[in-house]
Amino acid sequence: MADPLLRHPVRYRAKTRKRRTLLEAIGARSPRLASAPTVLMCGLGPRSRLRRLLALWWVQISYEIVNRRDFDLALVGTHPETRISWTGDVHEAIPPDLVGREFRGHEGWRRAWSAWLDAFEDLTIRPAEVSDPGGNRLLVGFRSVGRGTASGIPVEQFGFTLYTFEDGLVARQQFFTDREQAEREAGLGE
Repeated sequence: MADPLLRHPVRYRAKTRKRRTLLEAIGARSPRLASAPTVLMCGLGPRSRLRRLLALWWVQISYEIVNRRDFDLALVGTHPETRISWTGDVHEAIPPDLVGREFRGHEGWRRAWSAWLDAFEDLTIRPAEVSDPGGNRLLVGFRSVGRGTASGIPVEQFGFTLYTFEDGLVARQQFFTDREQAEREAGLGE
């Protein structure tokens, strides 16, 4: 049997598609169908090859949707009562109005992402690795690259997002700048 997915590299397209794929267009029209792969993924054990493939596929698609700024489609896969939060230091490359706060629901999700993206004129977030603690969670290591909107200074940072799913939808996103803290919160490395 395969090892659990731990720090598995993500192959990510060099250029973000400008338009939705056929599968994304179908998912936008049928939210229940769109959540079916993550429902299936969460029901499989972390050693399952199918779970590994679904996790990698979900990460690739999700980050492409966000980098395209297709937030209406991103919210199709997001629970209506979702929670999103950032941990870290206000001196890091995270807008200070995000650190230590929790945003709730679709409107909170939009406010949080808007604040993050407004701080950078050209932010791109590229998934780099996935770790799978099993159950209804995935931990994604990502690299964000952009230029500060006010300063024009290039910024590059590695961070982590712990995703928690409910009914195949993202019910929680926790952003971390520290690997140990992210892995501990995910229940990895204990």
